[in-house]
Amino acid sequence: MNEQSPHWQPITMLPVFIEMVEGMLHTSLEQQGCLQWVYDKPELLDDATLTRVIKQYSKQLRDHWLIEEQVARWHREIVSSSETRELERLVTLTEQLKESKEAVLKIACSLDLDALNTRTTGAELGQVPASSFQQSNAIKAKE
Repeated sequence: MNEQSPHWQPITMLPVFIEMVEGMLHTSLEQQGCLQWVYDKPELLDDATLTRVIKQYSKQLRDHWLIEEQVARWHREIVSSSETRELERLVTLTEQLKESKEAVLKIACSLDLDALNTRTTGAELGQVPASSFQQSNAIKAKE
């Protein structure tokens, strides 16, 4: 595969990166919550969904260095005090994002696909397996 070299962004893109990382963190935390909820209810989770989660979050973790490198490049620039504060905020968000992605992968990988195949499926119980978004909303509704 022909890998392209990263296109590093100017410091003016800092607000966009903060918003982007906040959104990714929100999504990752939501996925982490869904997997924690379904951990004791594996009949609600199908192999394809679990495989997709593992594949996507593995790729995201492999690519996480790009965010860290962009932040490091901005740190090496001469920036204003407000940009310095925003960079520190982005560093914290980036660390939280990486931790959440690692947690998602740890939970997903701990679910044994073979064991899932032998358990009663949600369809057999008259339920349709829910998406992560639907599971998250179901959790919120029960709380």
